[in-house]
Amino acid sequence: MHSGLKVAAVLSALLLAGCSSEATATEAGEQFFNDFQAAEAAGWDVEMLQSLADGLPKSATVTGIADDDGDGLDDDGQVSVTEDGDWACVILPGEARDGNVSSGACS
Repeated sequence: MHSGLKVAAVLSALLLAGCSSEATATEAGEQFFNDFQAAEAAGWDVEMLQSLADGLPKSATVTGIADDDGDGLDDDGQVSVTEDGDWACVILPGEARDGNVSSGACS
């Protein structure tokens, strides 16, 4: 992974994290998605994804970052973001699919 891209993504996430303490899950999901797109060359690297998750507002929780096969990449490219009982599903772009953020939990 390009360390410069990772640093840029993490800095972007940290800068945006302080912008709103009352963001909805969808807004937090969109922030995660936008930060991911800024570092998309890193692919679904679990360390980078966790760094992005850690940079979201403290009230937001990210689940679904998983590397069951041990290759360092997220297995399905989907994460769920929750905030104050609200859910958003982030589908990361890659593997011949467009990404998006939708309201509700990932299925």
